[in-house]
Amino acid sequence: MFRLRGRLRIRRRPFVYWSLTAALALATGLFVSAAAAGARDARARYGTTRSVVVATHDIPAGATIEAGDTRVEVRPAGVVPSGALTERPTGRVASAAIVAGEPVIAGRVAADGVGAVAALIPSGDVGIAVPLDPDTLTAQVGDRVEVLATFDPDSIDGNPTIVVAPRAVVVDVRDAAVTLSMPQADGERVAFALSAAAVTLALLP
Repeated sequence: MFRLRGRLRIRRRPFVYWSLTAALALATGLFVSAAAAGARDARARYGTTRSVVVATHDIPAGATIEAGDTRVEVRPAGVVPSGALTERPTGRVASAAIVAGEPVIAGRVAADGVGAVAALIPSGDVGIAVPLDPDTLTAQVGDRVEVLATFDPDSIDGNPTIVVAPRAVVVDVRDAAVTLSMPQADGERVAFALSAAAVTLALLP
């Protein structure tokens, strides 16, 4: 009896019935349309592929990239980072560390013809060679150091030791000197200190 009455009520109000049917059809259409758009976007991101250069093993900063250090792989375009190289940069220098399997991007490879030391000096910085006694400090490429200058106490008021470069980076190590990368202004102070004071390097964490 209940079912019969329910059918009778719907038949007496066809406007309500067809309104509900139309609303349901519209909601279904919108859902299907949104799902289809999401699928198209996913295909656009991951369906198309492109060739990209990747590192076959870890490449340290300052290393010259050899033929076996990279290979070309085909990967989904959506996961390839901006600036990724499509041609292997053999003979060029890595200006930053590159991890095995990582796409090689232009920002981590120095321009053609740039040497290993110059490749580690960021744009706007300068490289300054500082004499170093290997018995007083053991520094490695990539270390951050503070450059201190100690002047003649009779020629300066207060503490004769001052910081002339607060955060320099070691880009080359030789038997008797290290080359530091630092901003231009710090480089000028270090150059003056080398001619007028005793220069000391302090390792930073």
